[in-house]
Amino acid sequence: MILKKKKMHTYSSAGGFDRRPQSSKFGNLYGSCWDILELKSNSEFLHAQEIRVQKIIEHPTFSPVSFENDAALLILKQSFELNDHINVICLPDQGAAPPPTSVCYANGWSKNEYDDSVRYSTRMKRIPLHIGKCIDRSSIFGQTIYPHTSFLCAAGLRSLYIGDGDGGGPLACPLENPRENRYQLSGILSLKFVNLEGLVSDVSSMRSWIDQEMTANNFDKSYYTA
Repeated sequence: MILKKKKMHTYSSAGGFDRRPQSSKFGNLYGSCWDILELKSNSEFLHAQEIRVQKIIEHPTFSPVSFENDAALLILKQSFELNDHINVICLPDQGAAPPPTSVCYANGWSKNEYDDSVRYSTRMKRIPLHIGKCIDRSSIFGQTIYPHTSFLCAAGLRSLYIGDGDGGGPLACPLENPRENRYQLSGILSLKFVNLEGLVSDVSSMRSWIDQEMTANNFDKSYYTA
């Protein structure tokens, strides 16, 4: 999720990154739009952009056990060229989480089963998710999760929900009037439950930390403020 146009930085979950010291020097972000199962056929129909990651800033209290504060900032070496399929999004104010019953949207190419024989989706999904109250749940890995205050809980529909490969993806919620077609990055997909629900990192609970890091790295915070 791109937050700023110049000298860009992006925002994702911390759980999906290699924590070895050298890993941030060789990572790339890829912006494109194509059929991921037909890469050899040149079926890409929008211009691709590949940008190297200069620095990864993991949330200082991220826990790989409980997944609390599952977030990381990625500082890029150069900017993406903004267009119809690569663009910026604003962040919510500190504490301004979407209210319960909100309908938000996630995007990804996930598969719905944790099975190597199952293929990922050939098209990016736009998944409506309903924000609800967080209660203790059993995760797909069998352990009981006790949701931290840095989480939102979201439920999908019976035939369309977040799955394997969606982790770190965006949860965009309507900003003010949904009819205005303006959205903000309210969450980051973190962990899926055995039913149709999942845990989402609440971006509004981390806004102060994001602002602090942006100031420390000499970025203008106004670029991602709605």
